[in-house]
Amino acid sequence: MKIIICEGITEIALVHSLNGKISQSFGVDKLNSIGHSPVNVAEDIHLVNLKGNTNINSVVKTLCKTLVDTEVDKIGFIMDADNNFNAMKDNLNEKIEKFKKAGIEAEFDYYILPKNDGTFGMAEDLIMTGLYKQNLMSVINNQVYPIIDNHPEKDIKNPSKTKLMLFGATQDPQSSSASFMLTRASSLIDINSSIFDDLKKFIADIVD
Repeated sequence: MKIIICEGITEIALVHSLNGKISQSFGVDKLNSIGHSPVNVAEDIHLVNLKGNTNINSVVKTLCKTLVDTEVDKIGFIMDADNNFNAMKDNLNEKIEKFKKAGIEAEFDYYILPKNDGTFGMAEDLIMTGLYKQNLMSVINNQVYPIIDNHPEKDIKNPSKTKLMLFGATQDPQSSSASFMLTRASSLIDINSSIFDDLKKFIADIVD
Protein backbone atom coordinates (compact mmCIF):
# COMPACT_ATOMS: atom_id res chain seq x y z
CA MET A 1 0.00 0.00 0.00
CA LYS A 2 1.32 3.42 -1.01
CA ILE A 3 -0.21 6.61 0.37
CA ILE A 4 0.13 10.27 -0.58
CA ILE A 5 -1.25 12.65 2.02
CA CYS A 6 -2.17 16.01 0.47
CA GLU A 7 -2.89 19.31 2.18
CA GLY A 8 -5.99 20.07 0.12
CA ILE A 9 -7.92 19.64 -3.11
CA THR A 10 -5.39 21.68 -5.11
CA GLU A 11 -2.60 19.30 -4.15
CA ILE A 12 -4.89 16.33 -4.86
CA ALA A 13 -5.59 17.75 -8.33
CA LEU A 14 -1.87 18.32 -8.91
CA VAL A 15 -1.09 14.70 -8.10
CA HIS A 16 -3.88 13.56 -10.41
CA SER A 17 -2.72 15.79 -13.27
CA LEU A 18 0.98 14.98 -12.96
CA ASN A 19 0.81 11.19 -12.68
CA GLY A 20 -0.51 9.14 -15.58
CA LYS A 21 -1.00 5.99 -13.54
CA ILE A 22 -3.46 7.82 -11.27
CA SER A 23 -5.16 10.01 -13.89
CA GLN A 24 -5.84 7.03 -16.16
CA SER A 25 -7.56 4.97 -13.48
CA PHE A 26 -9.35 7.56 -11.31
CA GLY A 27 -11.82 10.03 -12.81
CA VAL A 28 -11.50 13.74 -12.10
CA ASP A 29 -15.16 13.77 -11.10
CA LYS A 30 -14.24 11.64 -8.08
CA LEU A 31 -11.48 13.88 -6.67
CA ASN A 32 -13.81 15.71 -4.29
CA SER A 33 -14.76 12.37 -2.73
CA ILE A 34 -11.26 11.96 -1.29
CA GLY A 35 -11.16 12.80 2.40
CA HIS A 36 -9.34 11.92 5.60
CA SER A 37 -9.39 8.17 5.00
CA PRO A 38 -7.16 6.66 2.27
CA VAL A 39 -8.99 6.28 -1.06
CA ASN A 40 -7.74 3.75 -3.59
CA VAL A 41 -7.04 5.61 -6.84
CA ALA A 42 -4.89 3.09 -8.75
CA GLU A 43 -3.63 -0.42 -8.01
CA ASP A 44 -2.33 -0.14 -4.42
CA ILE A 45 -2.06 3.67 -4.53
CA HIS A 46 -4.14 5.68 -2.08
CA LEU A 47 -4.71 9.43 -1.61
CA VAL A 48 -5.68 11.33 1.53
CA ASN A 49 -7.01 14.90 1.54
CA LEU A 50 -6.33 16.68 4.83
CA LYS A 51 -8.68 19.50 3.75
CA GLY A 52 -6.35 22.01 5.36
CA ASN A 53 -3.07 21.76 7.26
CA THR A 54 -4.85 22.36 10.56
CA ASN A 55 -6.21 18.81 10.30
CA ILE A 56 -2.84 17.10 10.01
CA ASN A 57 -2.58 16.20 13.71
CA SER A 58 -5.98 14.50 13.93
CA VAL A 59 -5.66 12.74 10.57
CA VAL A 60 -2.20 11.35 11.34
CA LYS A 61 -3.39 10.24 14.77
CA THR A 62 -6.27 8.32 13.17
CA LEU A 63 -4.07 6.84 10.45
CA CYS A 64 -1.61 5.61 13.06
CA LYS A 65 -4.45 3.49 14.47
CA THR A 66 -6.07 2.33 11.23
CA LEU A 67 -2.85 1.45 9.41
CA VAL A 68 -1.08 -0.35 12.24
CA ASP A 69 -2.03 -3.83 10.96
CA THR A 70 -1.74 -2.90 7.27
CA GLU A 71 1.28 -3.48 5.05
CA VAL A 72 2.30 0.03 4.03
CA ASP A 73 5.24 0.42 1.67
CA LYS A 74 5.47 4.20 1.29
CA ILE A 75 3.87 7.31 2.76
CA GLY A 76 4.45 10.73 1.19
CA PHE A 77 3.21 14.17 2.19
CA ILE A 78 2.58 17.08 -0.18
CA MET A 79 2.14 20.28 1.80
CA ASP A 80 2.49 24.05 1.32
CA ALA A 81 5.43 25.97 2.78
CA ASP A 82 3.28 29.10 3.09
CA ASN A 83 5.52 31.64 4.87
CA ASN A 84 7.60 29.22 6.95
CA PHE A 85 9.29 26.33 5.14
CA ASN A 86 11.28 25.18 8.19
CA ALA A 87 8.20 25.05 10.40
CA MET A 88 6.43 22.79 7.90
CA LYS A 89 9.56 20.63 7.57
CA ASP A 90 9.74 20.20 11.35
CA ASN A 91 6.01 19.46 11.51
CA LEU A 92 6.28 16.73 8.88
CA ASN A 93 9.32 15.13 10.51
CA GLU A 94 7.33 15.05 13.75
CA LYS A 95 4.41 13.33 12.02
CA ILE A 96 6.75 10.76 10.46
CA GLU A 97 8.08 9.94 13.93
CA LYS A 98 4.51 9.41 15.13
CA PHE A 99 3.94 6.88 12.35
CA LYS A 100 7.16 5.08 13.22
CA LYS A 101 6.35 4.98 16.95
CA ALA A 102 2.94 3.51 16.05
CA GLY A 103 4.76 0.59 14.43
CA ILE A 104 4.12 1.53 10.82
CA GLU A 105 7.17 0.38 8.91
CA ALA A 106 7.24 2.28 5.64
CA GLU A 107 9.42 4.58 3.58
CA PHE A 108 8.55 8.21 4.35
CA ASP A 109 9.13 11.36 2.35
CA TYR A 110 7.61 14.80 1.80
CA TYR A 111 7.45 17.56 -0.77
CA ILE A 112 6.93 21.10 0.49
CA LEU A 113 5.44 23.32 -2.20
CA PRO A 114 6.21 25.27 -4.22
CA LYS A 115 9.75 23.89 -4.86
CA ASN A 116 10.76 21.77 -1.84
CA ASP A 117 13.93 23.85 -1.51
CA GLY A 118 13.15 26.31 1.24
CA THR A 119 11.10 28.60 -0.99
CA PHE A 120 8.03 30.13 0.63
CA GLY A 121 4.64 29.81 -1.04
CA MET A 122 2.09 27.21 -1.98
CA ALA A 123 0.64 25.07 -4.78
CA GLU A 124 -0.92 28.10 -6.44
CA ASP A 125 2.51 29.72 -6.82
CA LEU A 126 3.84 26.66 -8.63
CA ILE A 127 0.77 26.54 -10.87
CA MET A 128 1.08 30.23 -11.79
CA THR A 129 4.62 29.67 -13.05
CA GLY A 130 3.29 26.85 -15.24
CA LEU A 131 0.51 28.80 -16.96
CA TYR A 132 0.72 29.09 -20.73
CA LYS A 133 -0.41 32.73 -20.65
CA GLN A 134 2.51 34.23 -18.76
CA ASN A 135 2.03 37.66 -20.32
CA LEU A 136 -1.45 37.93 -18.81
CA MET A 137 -0.19 36.60 -15.48
CA SER A 138 2.51 39.28 -15.52
CA VAL A 139 -0.14 41.99 -15.98
CA ILE A 140 -2.10 40.60 -13.04
CA ASN A 141 1.03 40.42 -10.85
CA ASN A 142 2.49 43.81 -11.74
CA GLN A 143 -0.52 45.99 -12.56
CA VAL A 144 -3.89 44.60 -11.52
CA TYR A 145 -3.10 42.99 -8.16
CA PRO A 146 -1.12 45.97 -6.74
CA ILE A 147 -4.08 48.27 -7.40
CA ILE A 148 -6.46 45.90 -5.63
CA ASP A 149 -4.01 45.28 -2.79
CA ASN A 150 -3.73 49.02 -2.12
CA HIS A 151 -7.48 49.58 -2.14
CA PRO A 152 -8.88 50.51 1.30
CA GLU A 153 -11.83 48.15 0.93
CA LYS A 154 -9.79 45.05 0.14
CA ASP A 155 -9.58 42.20 2.64
CA ILE A 156 -7.13 39.71 1.13
CA LYS A 157 -6.11 36.76 3.27
CA ASN A 158 -4.18 34.84 0.61
CA PRO A 159 -2.41 36.77 -2.17
CA SER A 160 -1.43 33.68 -4.18
CA LYS A 161 -4.97 32.29 -4.30
CA THR A 162 -6.31 35.76 -5.13
CA LYS A 163 -3.93 36.22 -8.08
CA LEU A 164 -4.76 32.81 -9.52
CA MET A 165 -8.48 33.46 -9.06
CA LEU A 166 -8.07 36.74 -10.93
CA PHE A 167 -6.42 34.85 -13.77
CA GLY A 168 -9.15 32.19 -13.75
CA ALA A 169 -11.84 34.86 -13.93
CA THR A 170 -10.43 36.03 -17.28
CA GLN A 171 -10.73 32.62 -18.93
CA ASP A 172 -13.49 30.58 -20.55
CA PRO A 173 -14.75 28.64 -18.74
CA GLN A 174 -14.19 30.89 -15.77
CA SER A 175 -12.40 28.97 -13.06
CA SER A 176 -12.26 30.30 -9.54
CA SER A 177 -10.06 27.55 -8.11
CA ALA A 178 -6.73 26.00 -8.97
CA SER A 179 -8.18 22.50 -8.73
CA PHE A 180 -10.85 23.36 -11.30
CA MET A 181 -8.17 24.68 -13.65
CA LEU A 182 -6.13 21.53 -13.22
CA THR A 183 -8.95 19.05 -13.74
CA ARG A 184 -11.26 20.75 -16.23
CA ALA A 185 -9.28 23.48 -17.92
CA SER A 186 -5.82 21.91 -18.19
CA SER A 187 -5.27 23.66 -21.52
CA LEU A 188 -4.39 26.69 -19.38
CA ILE A 189 -1.54 24.91 -17.62
CA ASP A 190 1.57 23.45 -19.24
CA ILE A 191 1.67 20.16 -17.33
CA ASN A 192 4.78 19.22 -19.30
CA SER A 193 6.70 22.30 -18.15
CA SER A 194 10.03 21.54 -16.47
CA ILE A 195 8.85 23.44 -13.39
CA PHE A 196 6.74 20.39 -12.50
CA ASP A 197 9.55 17.85 -13.04
CA ASP A 198 10.69 17.59 -9.41
CA LEU A 199 7.15 17.15 -8.12
CA LYS A 200 6.42 14.55 -10.83
CA LYS A 201 9.50 12.60 -9.76
CA PHE A 202 8.48 12.78 -6.11
CA ILE A 203 5.01 11.43 -6.92
CA ALA A 204 6.44 8.69 -9.15
CA ASP A 205 8.91 7.63 -6.44
CA ILE A 206 6.00 7.14 -4.04
CA VAL A 207 3.59 5.33 -6.35
CA ASP A 208 5.96 3.20 -8.44
